[in-house]
Amino acid sequence: MDYSKKIAELKAQKAGLVTQADAVADAGKLEELTQLNVKISEVNNQIAAVEQLREASGDVAQPENNGAAQPQDDKKTTPFASLGEQLRAVMLAAKGTPDNRLAAVNEAQGVNTQTGADGAFAIQEDFAGTIIETAATTGDILSRVDSYTSGAAANAVRFMTCDETDVSESVYGGVQAFWASEAATVNASKPKFYETKIDLEKLMAFIYITDEALEDMPFMSGLLNNAMATAANRLLEGAVVDGDGVGKPLGILHAPNLVTVEKESAQDKTLTFQNIARMYGRILPRCKTNAVWVMHPDLAEKLPFLTLPIGTGGVPVYLPPTGATGTPYATLYGKPIIETDHMAAVGKKGDIGLFDLKQYMLLRKGTVKQDMSIHVEFLTAQNCFRLQLRAGGAPKGKSAVKLKNSKVLRSPFVVLEDRS
Repeated sequence: MDYSKKIAELKAQKAGLVTQADAVADAGKLEELTQLNVKISEVNNQIAAVEQLREASGDVAQPENNGAAQPQDDKKTTPFASLGEQLRAVMLAAKGTPDNRLAAVNEAQGVNTQTGADGAFAIQEDFAGTIIETAATTGDILSRVDSYTSGAAANAVRFMTCDETDVSESVYGGVQAFWASEAATVNASKPKFYETKIDLEKLMAFIYITDEALEDMPFMSGLLNNAMATAANRLLEGAVVDGDGVGKPLGILHAPNLVTVEKESAQDKTLTFQNIARMYGRILPRCKTNAVWVMHPDLAEKLPFLTLPIGTGGVPVYLPPTGATGTPYATLYGKPIIETDHMAAVGKKGDIGLFDLKQYMLLRKGTVKQDMSIHVEFLTAQNCFRLQLRAGGAPKGKSAVKLKNSKVLRSPFVVLEDRS
């Protein structure tokens, strides 16, 4: 369940009921007012129940697709109805008109209730929750990885993985089964494991906003949330694809179990149907169900020119039967195509890949931390809006796998070699 989204929906429902109740009270319709008060009470109970469930789910790291979310203190103060309303309060505080609600939010989040030398105010947590749900769980790549949230006290996560490099004779790193005759014994076997540790790294973003821009609260609420979420999404997605693991997650293109498919003889930087076929043959059979093609948009432009050689000619393998008049397919070998400029340039190793993204583990901690300063750019009448997010990630597996009766290695992550 997306807890932040559900809570936001319930709060919106409550706000609508309160508005109706005010109108009914003004009209003196007491019976209808009583009914609305009962409905408001029911919604309040639903909000409290979802918040308690979110808090219970966030005590330890759990898979997001099993329903867990970041930990949330249901006692946090949320006096502002929108992000724009709080930003306007910050602007007015800078002009000498303090709003006690700002101090209440700071105090609820463990921040000094005075503005201090940096003039920083914590942004209300329910607004931050919207950003993290958008930034860390949406998009064609981030929505497909194996995502987890950690508890508030955690700075890293350790998990055990089967050390499986050869399944020709055994599975899970050493487990074997035997055909046994009556009263016969067989050799004992056991799995082999190794430990992987993922550290939480810090992602940060800054936006400067003029006092004039803050005058338009609805506009700035949407703009700031979208801008921050998009920036965090791009940076996090880029790390999942190509992160070097230094101060950021380790990306798939640097995975220790990455398999590289050789180019064809005398091939230039173009893409051929033979490349596609060989890449599809090198992904682990069990990973084909979740596999997706990930490629640079410049390379995706070349898909309509892919042909299957037949004699001295060839036939298109990507365009529909109606040719250029029909919508091009969004799949190859039945697997979805994802375009992202985080992949390598055309002709370089990693411009196209076939990945099982469920074999990538993404970890994030709690909620986004947001602050706003009224002093950083005081002389230019600008306000500084800052975002911080703790996240980490790494591919699962440390080596490619050898199958029975095969001389080639296979992996959940396959790319085409350099052709430049």
